[in-house]
Amino acid sequence: MMTSMKLALVFLLLGPASVVFIVWLIYVATGGTPWDFVVAYFALLLFLFTFLVSAIAGLVDGYLARAFPILVRAPMAAIIGSVLAAGLVPVRVTLMLQPEELLPFAIGGALSTGTCSLLANNYRS
Repeated sequence: MMTSMKLALVFLLLGPASVVFIVWLIYVATGGTPWDFVVAYFALLLFLFTFLVSAIAGLVDGYLARAFPILVRAPMAAIIGSVLAAGLVPVRVTLMLQPEELLPFAIGGALSTGTCSLLANNYRS
């Protein structure tokens, strides 16, 4: 029971929060702009989008945890997050995008879900 709670906590809170933290770091590093509400709105949209991707990837990772060790499962979770992020962007935006425009979403999804998979693993067993 504790492992599933840890998995849900990591995937549903840490994954989306890490994306918002990166947006905040970029905002601070650029010195801020007078468009504070745009940055906050963009961070909220990224949190909601990443929450959806992390929820699906967390379910798949929890299912794969029964059959695969972490060295196999973490890259699989990263691939799943990458495909989900790059696949959901055209669906949510309803635009036809080029593959090079989807690359940042795929990389971000892979890094977020792969890291969450590593952090949610039960290393004691």
